[in-house]
Amino acid sequence: MSTDTTAEPTHESVDPKEPWLPFAVLFLVALVYAPSLGGDWIWDDVYQFRDNPAITQPGVLLTSDIWSPTGHADPRNTPAYRPLAMVSHVPGQTLWPGPAIERVVNLALHALIVLGVALLAAALGASRRAAWFGALLLGVHPAAVEGVAWISSRGDLLGTALLVYGLLAVCRERPFAAGLCLAVAPFCKETWLLAPVAAGLWWIGTGRGSWSTLGIGAFGGAAYLAVRAALDIPVPTDAASHAPTELLGAVGAVATRGLELLVVPTAPDAVPPLTLRPTLGAAALVLGIAAIAALPRRRWLAPIVATLPLLALAAPASLANGLIADRYFTVVAAGLAVAAALAFDAARSAGANRWAPALLALPLALAPFAAHRAQDWTSAARLFDASLDRHPDNPRALFHRGHAYHTIDGDCVAAIPFYERAMATEERAGNNLQACLITLGRLERAAALGPELVERDPFRATPALNTGRALAVLGRAEEAEPWVREALRRDPQAKRAHVLLGNVRGMQGDYAGALEHFERALAIAPGDADARRGAAIAARHLASPAASLAPTRAEQDAS
Repeated sequence: MSTDTTAEPTHESVDPKEPWLPFAVLFLVALVYAPSLGGDWIWDDVYQFRDNPAITQPGVLLTSDIWSPTGHADPRNTPAYRPLAMVSHVPGQTLWPGPAIERVVNLALHALIVLGVALLAAALGASRRAAWFGALLLGVHPAAVEGVAWISSRGDLLGTALLVYGLLAVCRERPFAAGLCLAVAPFCKETWLLAPVAAGLWWIGTGRGSWSTLGIGAFGGAAYLAVRAALDIPVPTDAASHAPTELLGAVGAVATRGLELLVVPTAPDAVPPLTLRPTLGAAALVLGIAAIAALPRRRWLAPIVATLPLLALAAPASLANGLIADRYFTVVAAGLAVAAALAFDAARSAGANRWAPALLALPLALAPFAAHRAQDWTSAARLFDASLDRHPDNPRALFHRGHAYHTIDGDCVAAIPFYERAMATEERAGNNLQACLITLGRLERAAALGPELVERDPFRATPALNTGRALAVLGRAEEAEPWVREALRRDPQAKRAHVLLGNVRGMQGDYAGALEHFERALAIAPGDADARRGAAIAARHLASPAASLAPTRAEQDAS
């Protein structure tokens, strides 16, 4: 392979400059996403940003996985190390805390990608109108909405921008700048470890590339892995934990979902169900291999094939998460937009000019769907109501809708029916149902759910802790204690469990044991009011047995 410096046709003789075109496209993109700018923190945003004590501490964010500083790390999940994506939130949350600034930044990144797609298409020889047609198609397509309107998708946006501008630098014969973009990309999200592969396929298809670009990109990936190892942050190993047939089925599911997002304007969904499709997975792999075989010197195919390897991690991630996130397709949508620009010119060259107005109308027809979807991302209630409109029995959507009633609205009565419908296949729904029953004083039912929930969820401390709490409030301290100890076995640093065990020991007259656990809770959380109160009462009781160590109301209502 060698760098191809042959100039591409510019279409300047038939295509006027039209300096207003970029401004019109970017204005329409901003108009489509305007409904989302006033939205709240949604879903993981709450934990990663709103309640993250380190969100204005770049030193912590650069040296931690995304969950450790939040207190919501799950030992069953491989930590995600995305330092540049996390640090990108520091300026906004330092100067203008809240979701508005982060939503504006996401939209600005999307606009930057839209611009990059137009420039990349032009670099491959597309006319000005065609280049901006492709850019507009990406800018207002509903499939792109999750990546833009969800703040937690910052890593997907940053990585896509780096790849687009890296490939643009390749086309402009700036190998060092291109390699630098590829090298930095993995620090936005693990997906971009495969960015050099994308650049290699781009080289095969367009004849534009260099070994120095690939070398710098590969060095960046190696540096990312070395930093993870030095920080003791495990590398994702989801693929190794699944059978080949499962992975093949997930490939088919990802391919099917991608096609659905591409052609059905109402398809975007926050929690689409995962249905394994092994036959379609095999077909997708065969087509992918055929596309690579047909790739050499086919400029129109390069933008599509080059981005497909970046979906490689989507299959194991989908198996681990139980859904295929729309944001996985952000970079593929950018590649398809470049290919669409080239196809637009090809259609015009073939004498199909009469279809040009219809093609130009396509983005305008898609824009209202994207605007509506962007508005769905303004609140958890809207988002998961929209999911349930598409799939009324989706357990993930039912759980998250109940969770929104429970934690945002404080309405356990409304949340319980959603948790009940979801709990057959969504273990967290049962845990939250139990917490709501305790809040509403339905203690006998909450305690009765304990054995089933603890067996179904063998890792989390929550079901054992909730069962112990319900029994303690019922005054059945001896029955409560084994459950609380089981919660501590699962999570020795669970402050609430130490406080509850202190209460339970006190109810049984063991004030020395009670004091010990209150002090352990204070060692974990020195400012905890319930632990301080319990420790003070236990200390007084050791001198004079007049005080009470009944569970506090805060402990009864905690979820």
